[in-house]
Amino acid sequence: MKILRMVNFSLIIHPFIFSIYPILYIYSNNLHEIYLNEITPSIPYSLGLTIFVFFTFKFVFNEIHKAAFFTSLLVLIFFSYGHFFNILTSTKLNKTIVGEHNFLATLIFLVAFTIFYLSTKFKIQFIYFTKYLNIVSIVLLLTSLVTITNFIISNGINLKQNSDPQSSMTLSEQGIESKDLPDIYYLIFDEYGSNDVIKTVHNYDNSFFTESLEDKGFYIADESQTNYSLTFMSLASSLNMKYVNYLTEELGEKPANRDKVYNLIQDSKVLSKLKSKGYTIINIGTGWGPTDKNPFSDISISYQQRSEYTKILYNTTVLTILEKYQTDAAKSILFAFDNLNDIPKNKKPTFTFAHFLSPHPPYLFDRHGNEIPQPKKTLGSLIYSDPDNKWLEQLIFVNKKILDSVDQIISGSEKPPIIIIQGDHGTNFIGQRDSDEEKKDIFNTKVDQITTSQYNERMGILNAYYLPEEGANELYNTISPVNSFRIIFNSYFGENLKNLEDKYYFSKYKTYTKLYEVQKVDIGL
Repeated sequence: MKILRMVNFSLIIHPFIFSIYPILYIYSNNLHEIYLNEITPSIPYSLGLTIFVFFTFKFVFNEIHKAAFFTSLLVLIFFSYGHFFNILTSTKLNKTIVGEHNFLATLIFLVAFTIFYLSTKFKIQFIYFTKYLNIVSIVLLLTSLVTITNFIISNGINLKQNSDPQSSMTLSEQGIESKDLPDIYYLIFDEYGSNDVIKTVHNYDNSFFTESLEDKGFYIADESQTNYSLTFMSLASSLNMKYVNYLTEELGEKPANRDKVYNLIQDSKVLSKLKSKGYTIINIGTGWGPTDKNPFSDISISYQQRSEYTKILYNTTVLTILEKYQTDAAKSILFAFDNLNDIPKNKKPTFTFAHFLSPHPPYLFDRHGNEIPQPKKTLGSLIYSDPDNKWLEQLIFVNKKILDSVDQIISGSEKPPIIIIQGDHGTNFIGQRDSDEEKKDIFNTKVDQITTSQYNERMGILNAYYLPEEGANELYNTISPVNSFRIIFNSYFGENLKNLEDKYYFSKYKTYTKLYEVQKVDIGL
């Protein structure tokens, strides 16, 4: 009998596979955004808790296969709760009790209790469930392992590097040295489009903001467009003062990952040139991987918010019940502004790169800066449905914060600073807001069917320059980001860099190196 029990126990593997499969599934579906060493600590915790639950049930039921069945049931409820909650909150009844945790939790409890009751009422042979659940768990595990293995073979193991110990410090804690050069600020506001686009798409006149910048001495390039339609391509280009079309030849039209582009952002030509001139490099991030912390900067500052993996885990498991709607994403934006305002206190010449993930969703603030409920998101998606125009509300608040920071930076600087305020690209609402259920936004439309309006919305950007003394003389109305630092190095450091012809390229996320030049490809212009 003891031998039989040992054999039966050795065949019970499904609860333990189910306990690690969701973690591997999250990783396999976010290989470009999550590092392997971010998920590995979760596996022993999950496996250990599952073993504890299994032996607890074994003691209660005194039947090993029944214990295994209910352990797997509990594990599956834990890891799938958030998915069910997201589905329910997306239904037409989401404004009623369907969208509430108490409804779903009660429903799940009743289903689990019914299963438990039936198992006691009727003599069920749980050994049969073991066989089939083992097969299901193994198949699921293998699907994720194959995806992960193929990625590792092609790209190597993607490990998150330990951040600099300084990265969590505020600027007021950093050392102070004398300086003779002007501070330089490169401030990127994600998805900040041009005034024309904001007026057309949102029916909002944003001229008060840009005119306020002009009153402070800014030059507004109001016909500027981004060189690339995607954040990482746009930043790789502007920070290296060149076009990155050569990546098509190096990586092909379906790149396996974004590692090379991310490295161009972090270890850029602009950073290396300014370092050689004696600048302290400061990176301020608000949560997006390659710009959140930069190992090549001297000081890397970001709010210590949850990693992308932890956010997904909270959003898809029963832990979502404990999660507040206002996440640390809002605190991250405010933290970045606060630290930006402190930079003039540092007496050494500084170059600050700050990437604000606003006004891009998630929608965190109303126009007065009050935090608003953050909509639930399915794994890997962003919600662009915006019936309450929360994007505009967030934009108005961001405008106020920008103007306040500009005042503090200029007034607190010993020498007039150089400031660039740019959008990395425009918005993507046209098509997303259509009543038709089929998505028609620019990234789900065939390139030859993209409309003029969609293109203008995505490519038109805010592009504002505060260049003291004679620096502004080289600016022009259609300047694009690729030439921003060419003008700065020429005007303030005596270099002789020729401006590149302003060109604009559209590409999609999965084929980001398959570039369509606007002048050569019919995309509705």
